[in-house]
Amino acid sequence: NNIYQGLALINNLAPKSEATIVSYGERLSSRIVTALIDGAVRFNSRKYIKTETKHNKYILADEATDKLIHEYFSTNKERIVVAPGFISSDKESGETTNLGRGGSDYTACLIGAALQAEEIQIWTDIDGMHNNDPRFVEGTHPVRQLHFAEAAELAYFGAKILHPTCIQPARFAGVPVRLLNTMEPSAPGTLINNVMTGGCIKAVAAKENITAIKIVSSRMLLATGFLRKVFDIFETYN
Repeated sequence: NNIYQGLALINNLAPKSEATIVSYGERLSSRIVTALIDGAVRFNSRKYIKTETKHNKYILADEATDKLIHEYFSTNKERIVVAPGFISSDKESGETTNLGRGGSDYTACLIGAALQAEEIQIWTDIDGMHNNDPRFVEGTHPVRQLHFAEAAELAYFGAKILHPTCIQPARFAGVPVRLLNTMEPSAPGTLINNVMTGGCIKAVAAKENITAIKIVSSRMLLATGFLRKVFDIFETYN
């Protein structure tokens, strides 16, 4: 009974309570890593990465975040900085929030983009993004270079190595992102930048459980605002 009640409580948490609870993994692990690196300082992500709430979702407050990151790093240029990923705070209330799935990579890209870094590196357990899903296809190989749009498209269609939104800050800032393999540090990985190479198919991806909605109505003819009303429904129900 106690276990059941505990699970029921977790499943019915308010977003604010859930955001606070799930933040502790990054908060604790970042303190451990900071203590293990000589001369390192801990970056309090909740203090510098700001969000605002829209339709019960946390979205990044871009300008506030960029400004605070610049202010912090202008006084910590020569230090090794350890930043907990994924976590943030509401720009008005200061309450703990989070950046959602892929939030740690997103944190790295936000900081790297704001500082116009030479390169952002994301370390995972696979040698870059592959030309097909190695979980289902044998003999895949890493793709050594991708345009940001190509990488986002592959991520959307199932490449679990990357969340499609996390690299957007780097894309707009023109800062390259390199995916590297923790298990094979010498491997070149995948470089993602704004260089487009035409005339070749770099990778194949597939997405399951797609729901297609076809809307047909004679009332759409010459009816202004029809599509807006349709998309308002999608937005309301997320």
